[in-house]
Amino acid sequence: MVKRLTFFVSILFLATSVSPANAFWDRDVKKSKEFMQAGMYPQAIELLNKRITDKPTDAEAHYLLGTCYMKSGNYGAAEQRFLNAVRLKADYGNQIGGEFKTAGSDALSKGQVEQAQGLFAKAVEYQPNLKNEVATECLAAGKSYLNRGQVQQAQALLARAVQYQPDLKKEVAGEYLGAGKLHLSRGQSSVADGLFSMAVGYDGTLSDEVNKVRTDYGMKLLETAKAKPKEERKKYIEEAKKYVEQKIIDQAFPPPSWKTVFEKTYTFDDAITKDGWIQTIKFGADDVKIGDTIEVITTLLSGEKFSGQEISIYRGEGFHPVWITTTGGFYRVKVETFEPGKYFALSTYNRKDVKITVRAKRLVESY
Repeated sequence: MVKRLTFFVSILFLATSVSPANAFWDRDVKKSKEFMQAGMYPQAIELLNKRITDKPTDAEAHYLLGTCYMKSGNYGAAEQRFLNAVRLKADYGNQIGGEFKTAGSDALSKGQVEQAQGLFAKAVEYQPNLKNEVATECLAAGKSYLNRGQVQQAQALLARAVQYQPDLKKEVAGEYLGAGKLHLSRGQSSVADGLFSMAVGYDGTLSDEVNKVRTDYGMKLLETAKAKPKEERKKYIEEAKKYVEQKIIDQAFPPPSWKTVFEKTYTFDDAITKDGWIQTIKFGADDVKIGDTIEVITTLLSGEKFSGQEISIYRGEGFHPVWITTTGGFYRVKVETFEPGKYFALSTYNRKDVKITVRAKRLVESY
């Protein structure tokens, strides 16, 4: 009888030692996994939150809840749960790294480059041996963006690739160089210059090649300018200045120079009045235009110097005589307006020992 009673008590103890609560919690975890497999993350989150409330030290529940948040796009909440999971069980680090890596790849496939960058960084933080894998993926995506002309996205991805795998520097530099050449061939020089700068930044040995490409492009611009009508040349020459030295441009297109369009020397004998008024340039008849510069060089045949008000000038703009007072008798004026038929006239005021040269000059561009 005693033996049978002892057996009954033992069975009762075993039955009560398997906690109903534990069994219920385990069912919650199992059910949450089924919800996750079906993509029913809100339902799984509800069960796992309940499980963690009942048992905060359940590392698996924290991990699973973090995964649910990750799949739902709530990366901040996922990170908090993952941190708890790792504190409770360090082995979850590799799995968590994989979750972040998968999320990063998914974001990248959707064109969410900035978000992918952050997720990849977290992946490597939890699982450092993912660096090469992430670098390879960023390199491929960066090349793709570069080929499509989306330089900003490409720069971010290629920088990440080199960060995780420094040996990729030369390959990345080559990609930037090739892209720069392509953009330059399309006339997108500003973009090309930025890409060339990136190329040399990653591989300084490319500097000579970049300089040659830039110089060749500048020379091509000058050749294009030569083939264009005169009124279209300037924009090509201005662009070429960024790529070749000024002396090369000056050889192809000499700099602006002064051309004398009128020059004649007068004496008192040329005066038309007794007080010495001399008519020189006739506006509208002689080849003098607005924008030209007129110079008056007056000398005294006696060799004396001018002492002051010796010559008066009428510029053909109304009666506004100007006294020449500059030592040596030199005067210069830019033609800003005139009346056709009017003269640029001088008066010697009866001083007969003078020689006056009037010269009109024009600044002429070669292009």
